[in-house]
Amino acid sequence: LAVTAANTGEEASKISVLTDVAWDAGATEPEVVRLNVYDLTRWRFVEAYNRRVLPLGAGVFHVGIEVFGCEYQFGFRSEGTGVTKSKPGADSGHHFRGSINLGRTQLTKAEVEATLRELAKEWHGIEYDVIRRNCFHFAHVAAQRLGARPLPDWVDRLPRLAAGAFSLCMLQQTTLCGAPLCGANI
Repeated sequence: LAVTAANTGEEASKISVLTDVAWDAGATEPEVVRLNVYDLTRWRFVEAYNRRVLPLGAGVFHVGIEVFGCEYQFGFRSEGTGVTKSKPGADSGHHFRGSINLGRTQLTKAEVEATLRELAKEWHGIEYDVIRRNCFHFAHVAAQRLGARPLPDWVDRLPRLAAGAFSLCMLQQTTLCGAPLCGANI
């Protein structure tokens, strides 16, 4: 696949090693579903880290789903829905890295809006969990309901690995030298 960086030419040469990722150059068709990828924070060291490890298929990211000119994200809120609607690529808490084209939805704009209103009812902000129910989980479900392609594996590799390690640890209830491990009270 062709790779176009959302940022500088220097970054394009660095991410071109990852051949299964194609940053979307900004197709204007409103029915195109995009995964907007952000660095987890605006901290420079996170941006630098992601630049270095992205060619290896890793990084710490935040994501949102864009369709019909709006971006939908999920995050913690103490009340109500955790789903927010905003201008694409403009999340002030995260550094925008680029967009990935997930294909076209066959839904009308009204059907898309109804689908996302339903999702907003299902995704309560208080239920946000950094490992078990986060922006990636929301994006997977939203992409599926919109009839788009699945998210690329690399984008949520780190939280999936963390969830797997946490689950394994909790299942094993292992002890070492008589000291409980993995979340047990000490």
